[in-house]
Amino acid sequence: MKRYILLLLLFIITLLISSFSLRYNNQLEFMGGFAEEYYDIGLHLFQKGTLGLDYGYPSTSVFRPPGYAFFIGGVLKIWGKITHNDNALQQNINDIDPNVEFKSFKAIYFAQALLLSLSTIVLYIWLSTYISLSNAFIISFLFGCNPYMIIITGLLHYDILHIFLILISTLPYLYN
Repeated sequence: MKRYILLLLLFIITLLISSFSLRYNNQLEFMGGFAEEYYDIGLHLFQKGTLGLDYGYPSTSVFRPPGYAFFIGGVLKIWGKITHNDNALQQNINDIDPNVEFKSFKAIYFAQALLLSLSTIVLYIWLSTYISLSNAFIISFLFGCNPYMIIITGLLHYDILHIFLILISTLPYLYN
């Protein structure tokens, strides 16, 4: 029972801290040319249902692995793209109102905050099989409240997704 209470406490604390950071800090932005293509590819995936290369960038641009673009497309599919008219799916990616985009980014940032909280739980489960519950809680808490990780939740960046996938991929080895 104590383990489940600690799991819930970790999830809530990490989610609250990262959500508070998303709400009151100014890191909600692009990374200066680093991740704009991921959003555009994810938006193209959401709008057209394909992972095509006709999303508005020249053919000489760097190829981006599709994992984070699928994540963005999935978040937009689940929470919906915030639109300002009924024909938003028919418009060009470059013609979308920036305020609408910012609200869509917040959905992605919140999904990344959920992934950080889930990563904290997975890390706790993984550590609690090898060390005491209190030490596992402290280490997982420090991971979830790491300022770098919290700041990354407010950026269009793939680190949170990759960390979550790496941690979740280790769980089958615990139960073999």
